[in-house]
Amino acid sequence: MITLQSRVERYTLSLPQSIHEIPAQYYEDVTNCINLPKHYAIVAVVRQVRMYDFLITLNNPKVKTRAVDIAVLVKINSDAIPAEWKIGQQVIIDESDIARGTQITPPSALTYENIISYLLREEKIVSSKEPKEKNYLTATILSGTAKDENNVPIKEHPICFMSFKIVPVTAIHGTVDNNISYNDPFIKVIPEVHAEVPAKAKELNDAVAE
Repeated sequence: MITLQSRVERYTLSLPQSIHEIPAQYYEDVTNCINLPKHYAIVAVVRQVRMYDFLITLNNPKVKTRAVDIAVLVKINSDAIPAEWKIGQQVIIDESDIARGTQITPPSALTYENIISYLLREEKIVSSKEPKEKNYLTATILSGTAKDENNVPIKEHPICFMSFKIVPVTAIHGTVDNNISYNDPFIKVIPEVHAEVPAKAKELNDAVAE
């Protein structure tokens, strides 16, 4: 979780870095005010993007950035809901069905517009009191001055924001469990403290080197 601290107000803005940091209860709370008709569902498109890439869209909204989009089940109104479907799970849905969905903006949600509103509000307040330090919050992040507890620039961290769409339940073809755990027979991870090159592999590497 990345937390941005306001310099002039007594509040912070916390931004999740992955969908695993967004609890199912959050989705339920922010869409509680929306009444769905039967056989419709709300899907959140959670976009994960680097903080730097997100901030440069402030001045150029049309700039292309690399991002990962994940569709998540947020709310559903149907008499025939599979027992395995849970709020907060990834959904299997065609991109065209999401595009045709009806966009909604809950009043309290981590949408692009709300995050931008926070940043611009901070900029407006700071610049009105200290004109020479306009864009303080975004400037310290973009410059790499703002760092986390491990001294890694905040701009390098991924953050998540989301948009919401109403789609027919029939457009959802399944869900994916968030916590997937299995033993991959083709990949073996060697613990770093015990990472030793197997004898045969070492012999092969030495032969290639010669």
